[in-house]
Amino acid sequence: MHRQLQDYQALNAILSQIILPVSDHTTGNALVDIELTQISCTNIQIQNLHVDHAKLSNTTQRLSIQSSDFDLDCTYRWSYQVGFLDGGSGVGLAGFRQSQMQIDFDFTSPDFEEYPPDDFTISFCRDDGYQVSNLEFNGDGMGLSGNLLNSIDFLLRSTVEEEVGIAACDTIEEKLEFLKSDVIDYFYNSINGYLVQSQHGNTSDPLEMEETILLSSSESNGSSTSYYNFQTDITLSIQSV
Repeated sequence: MHRQLQDYQALNAILSQIILPVSDHTTGNALVDIELTQISCTNIQIQNLHVDHAKLSNTTQRLSIQSSDFDLDCTYRWSYQVGFLDGGSGVGLAGFRQSQMQIDFDFTSPDFEEYPPDDFTISFCRDDGYQVSNLEFNGDGMGLSGNLLNSIDFLLRSTVEEEVGIAACDTIEEKLEFLKSDVIDYFYNSINGYLVQSQHGNTSDPLEMEETILLSSSESNGSSTSYYNFQTDITLSIQSV
């Protein structure tokens, strides 16, 4: 089952308030070591979202959430060192545009034909789809200037993309682990009312109820006739949704 959501205004209003912290990181080449600190990302905006569902077995079902176009902005402080000499420092901005993400949730149940999910795990979180469209540096120190750092942004671009991707997956897994019981309760309350436990242990047979129904009988002139008595044989229940 595949579904593409269309309206993201309400979702983006929530996502724009999220602050994603990213671990400090050092990168560089043979001449210069550059350290990125105080990395913080916000203003997450989803441009499209796809939701897929797959039944892997009677006990496992997968919910996959994907986006092939989302944006976010990250700020950071930078500093550099040449050999043993400290150089300049400053602040920077990384703008992520048209990035891609995917998160797969595997929900488990003793038997999905009779019971709602009782647990879930994140089986996959894509961390390599983040794309920096612009990387800016503003220098406030002596020595190596922000302009020069802009000229070597290719060195830093992949580092920032990798660290932000890892941080995003780590944060999602951490937050969902904390909220796991609430998520399970939500699905339980949403699904349980639609499940009917079998009295005969054979819910895989769609005609089970028809085949096992007991009919009243009437004997007249030596013959036996089965018929429905709607007052005693059948209870019709209609549930409003």
